[in-house]
Amino acid sequence: MKDITRKNYVQNREQFILDRCKGKKVLHLGCCDSPATKFKFDKNVALFQRIEKVCKAQEGLDIDQKSMDYLHDMGYKNVSFFDLNKPGKVDFKPDVIVFADTLEHLMNLETALTSLKGLMNEKVELIITVPNATMFERVLGNFRGYIHEHEDHKVSFTYTALKQLLLFNQLDVSDIFLSDQLNIEREVDEDLKESLLKTSFLLPFRAAKFIIRKSLVFFFPLFSECLIISCKKRV
Repeated sequence: MKDITRKNYVQNREQFILDRCKGKKVLHLGCCDSPATKFKFDKNVALFQRIEKVCKAQEGLDIDQKSMDYLHDMGYKNVSFFDLNKPGKVDFKPDVIVFADTLEHLMNLETALTSLKGLMNEKVELIITVPNATMFERVLGNFRGYIHEHEDHKVSFTYTALKQLLLFNQLDVSDIFLSDQLNIEREVDEDLKESLLKTSFLLPFRAAKFIIRKSLVFFFPLFSECLIISCKKRV
């Protein structure tokens, strides 16, 4: 029997998170979206801002003091410093903890997960998202002889590796989903600014890639861009 089927695919990662946060008290780790803090918050598209609109209450935690200062200047007072490498306490009592696209940046995974467990009780839902190591672009990289990785990423995850890491650290996995968020319109806009001729030449290739990618993801979700895992602290 397959572990992952089309039932495990959700079309929009952020909408999935927003649905889980609606009407809840949310603790948001890595809330500043560094180093894209200014870009995202100025455009009002940061996940922290979107959660603010649907949740009951939200407390943001981050390690980037410069980015936090920028948010404080914008009027966000519900953001404070927290280092997952140094277990500590937070007065805020959440229903949901959002830990989105952060785990892959850390050096000490077990220490970070231990710190997270210290912020949870058995009823708190922990939502973790990370890039998927088997995404379509990385498969293409096998043919090019080069696989792109974000310069600050320390580790890549398949769904099995992430699940096993969490189970080993006494976090029971409730759900596993895969998601895909393409920004082809933004990419095309950037190309248009660079060169209309270049974009006209590349657009058919981008369109073909888009169609192939979406078709593969529809039938085989493990080609998706992002892993989403919901888990709870083992009692």
